[in-house]
Amino acid sequence: MKKKILILSTGGTIACSESENGLVPTATAEAFLAYLPDRMSNDFDISLLDLFQLDSSSVGPEHWAQIAEALRSRYDEFDGFLITHGTDTMAYTASALSFFLAGARKPIVITGAQLPADVPGSDGPANLKTAFQAFYTGFTGVMVAFCGQLIRGCRASKLRTHSFNAFESINVPALINFSSNDHGYQPPEPEPAPATAEELFGTEPFTVDSRVGLLKIYPGMPPQMITAMAQLGFRGLVIELFGIGNFPAEDTALMDALHALTDRDMVIVTKSQCTYEPSDSDIYAAGRQLAALRPISAKDMTTEACMTKLMWALAKSSNTEQVRQLFAQNIAGEISL
Repeated sequence: MKKKILILSTGGTIACSESENGLVPTATAEAFLAYLPDRMSNDFDISLLDLFQLDSSSVGPEHWAQIAEALRSRYDEFDGFLITHGTDTMAYTASALSFFLAGARKPIVITGAQLPADVPGSDGPANLKTAFQAFYTGFTGVMVAFCGQLIRGCRASKLRTHSFNAFESINVPALINFSSNDHGYQPPEPEPAPATAEELFGTEPFTVDSRVGLLKIYPGMPPQMITAMAQLGFRGLVIELFGIGNFPAEDTALMDALHALTDRDMVIVTKSQCTYEPSDSDIYAAGRQLAALRPISAKDMTTEACMTKLMWALAKSSNTEQVRQLFAQNIAGEISL
């Protein structure tokens, strides 16, 4: 029996066409079928669903929830899912879905393109093929398929604006690189029995608390940048520190501003500004000065995973300690413990 695959389209460059105002997403899911090799088209029973047509720079938390609900409501009906999406915020969507749908036992693959699919030389057709190759591998959960690689959804980051190898798997190997047949991981053993969407994901609405700020420390930063975060009513803050996890601790005004955040019961997550390798604020005295704030170390998580995980965790509980405990757990492979 053929596996049943659902293609969900959300817009993005892969679906774009030229207009007087520049590229805009217009293509529906049906258009992508033309780019699949006959073998793949024949191997699967493919259904289509057009969710929305947006430039992914406009895709946010409400759209993450919409995609997650579309997947949950159809999870029991299909064997795999392909989401076409713009590249600009693909890593955020992939990370959010990784937490919403943690424990999924079916492949949920997200792909897009750097050029519209109907433009000669576009990477869109190749990325669609890579996405469908995922359905032969045995890998499950949320994944990004791009430039011949399958990347765990909560480990993907966009690092290039033009090049076809726009995404990389951060701090862990890609699940598989089809171009070199390099398997970073072995597919998991099949689960002993199928689980329903309700058993896996519950029935509560998918929600996040978007009252989360992102602050990148830079030399000469005024303390007002930090105090503004509290004034805006944020419940959580991700702070990107220098190097392995250092803060200009000699700047007493900045330190005082940070301490004011903890007085407001704000959850603070610290990570390195460096893309690769984990952060550790305990190495240098400049980092250890933050200990009194009880920050949660992001370790080797991506910024996209940090932001979406904190939004997700804050929506789970109004209790700060419970949020801290939840964030520190490895939910979907986003952190190396």
